[in-house]
Amino acid sequence: MVSVMRKATALGNSSGVLLPREWLDKTVVVTLTEPSTDEITNEVVRILLENKFLEDTLGIYMTGSHARKDKISIESDIDILILTNSINKEIKKGKYSIVLISESNLKKSLEENPMYYYPMIYESKTLVNNKLIESYKYIRKLNIKNYITSTKTALEKVKEIISMDKKLGRKKTGDSVAYSLILRLRSFYILKSISNKELWKKEKFLSLIRKITGEEEIYERYNEVKNKNSSKDNTVLIEDAEKIIKYLEKEIEIWERRNKGKKD
Repeated sequence: MVSVMRKATALGNSSGVLLPREWLDKTVVVTLTEPSTDEITNEVVRILLENKFLEDTLGIYMTGSHARKDKISIESDIDILILTNSINKEIKKGKYSIVLISESNLKKSLEENPMYYYPMIYESKTLVNNKLIESYKYIRKLNIKNYITSTKTALEKVKEIISMDKKLGRKKTGDSVAYSLILRLRSFYILKSISNKELWKKEKFLSLIRKITGEEEIYERYNEVKNKNSSKDNTVLIEDAEKIIKYLEKEIEIWERRNKGKKD
């Protein structure tokens, strides 16, 4: 068997791979491969140079499913976190989704509400400057008081929507409920994983959803909203939504006790 490595190029509305002419009429197997760590690093540096951000860069880190090696699909973005001296910006370039944040803004965010950046830091794989990111990984106690407060507010809003749906005689509610609940559920699942010194995995999270509701429909609706394909129809069982609300309320109680130094 002869093998060659080629980069796919544009071919009309599709893409193609140029092969030796003598392979014409032969059967060829095309395998999609993920870029290596070096290739990812080189591409990120190229993007930074292109945007004139490289000089302000302190460290470059891969996050998300690629960093966790968690069910990477063709559609998966390559998520990158970049610590800088002063730049705060987001860049989307092809498959690369890049977040640049200054150290001062990162420190402020970690103090006020660590649930956005700390999971990225915890799961990160270093591309450039490991020492810097390691200094942020070991926070003795996460201050999630503000996140708990915002979750309580979000749950009250969801309850109001469900209450209105019930008054209208509906057994199903909308995608906005699915998105809000799954987003919060995922955050508490991540919190528990960090507490257990584990990395979160998509399959484990789906298993948790199945354990709570018996199915994955509400997660699928969350995904549709995330991918900007939400439906105008009510497709989420109110019964499933209420089960997740009940679970989240118990999680809130647990984490409030932990914040006060009490055992579960």
